[in-house]
Amino acid sequence: MLPATPVHPSRIRIVVPPEPVTVAYDAVDELVPELYSGVARYDAVVHIGVAPNHTHYALETTAHRDGYVTRDVNGQLPRASVQAPFRDECPAELQTPARIQDIWPRWSGVLPVRSTG
Repeated sequence: MLPATPVHPSRIRIVVPPEPVTVAYDAVDELVPELYSGVARYDAVVHIGVAPNHTHYALETTAHRDGYVTRDVNGQLPRASVQAPFRDECPAELQTPARIQDIWPRWSGVLPVRSTG
């Protein structure tokens, strides 16, 4: 739990899954409903991860419900049957309301500098 501060008067609770989540559609499709099925309610959720074949985090601003053509670490595409239970409740595209133009400079300003040599 992050404490309240004069600038941010609300405490922030960070919930982390007990194990790293494999970047595979089946693993995510199984885990995400479990994360949201409990009694806990969230005001905001941030999913953070590194995509296959990448060595960096990406600050994404858009999520798509359909049209996935990139295979996961297991070489699979999402299965329509797994998406069905909550698919109709999701918009085709979801844009973050976060002020990325404010967040990115502050975030990148504290990242360690990686040596290229």
